[in-house]
Amino acid sequence: METQRDTGLPPGYEGLTFEKVWAMFQETDKKFQETDRAIKETDSAIKETSKAITETRKAIAETSKETDKAIAETRKTLEESFAKSRKETDKAITETSKRLEEALAESRKENDRLLRQNQKMMSDLGRKFGKIIEHMFIPNLKEKFNALGYVFEKSAPNVFIESREHNIYAEIDVFLENGGCALAVEVKTQANIEDIRDHMERMEKLRRYFDLHNDTRKLYGAVAAALIPDNVLGFALKEGFYVIRQSGDNVRIEEPLNRPRAW
Repeated sequence: METQRDTGLPPGYEGLTFEKVWAMFQETDKKFQETDRAIKETDSAIKETSKAITETRKAIAETSKETDKAIAETRKTLEESFAKSRKETDKAITETSKRLEEALAESRKENDRLLRQNQKMMSDLGRKFGKIIEHMFIPNLKEKFNALGYVFEKSAPNVFIESREHNIYAEIDVFLENGGCALAVEVKTQANIEDIRDHMERMEKLRRYFDLHNDTRKLYGAVAAALIPDNVLGFALKEGFYVIRQSGDNVRIEEPLNRPRAW
């Protein structure tokens, strides 16, 4: 029976030799060196990356600073440009408004002048036409009413009555009278309902004026018109007025529907 030699190594390591152990040590050392080199390379790469990140951050910061500066300068330029533009616009608006106001004032002045001129022309034309209308009706008016049974002795155009104390003012286009009565004629180019009502007020004033002077004569009224619509004609006759109007080449007197109204 063979006796096993005691090597002093743990079980399982009996086949190891110095050469094998040394070779294993060298192999392990080599791996340590490679690992160390890899760590150094990784550390270098990390440093480079960190440096790149730092530089990038610095570049970003500088770029941001420059961008903020550019934005600030652009904003300032825009604000100055806008302020200048607004100032120029305000000035232009003010000047335009001033010119418009001057033009409007001049136009208003010219319109007022034309209006006054037209009013004067219309007034002159109205007076001339009124005179023509009066000349159409006034001649032989006394004789025409006398033919209806009156005995008027006087005929006067444009008679004014006035009593400042009693606030009585009136103008009568034609006034016919005698010792017992009088007749006031209002002459119109074209009569309307308001003209009839105005003549009724005129007759009331005339009555008051006569009473103030103790004149007890009866007062009658008449309306003469070149043109008088049928409704106005009917209203005047209903209110007791005589109506004098053109009928062909002649002047015709329409008598009130019932009887002449006496004021």
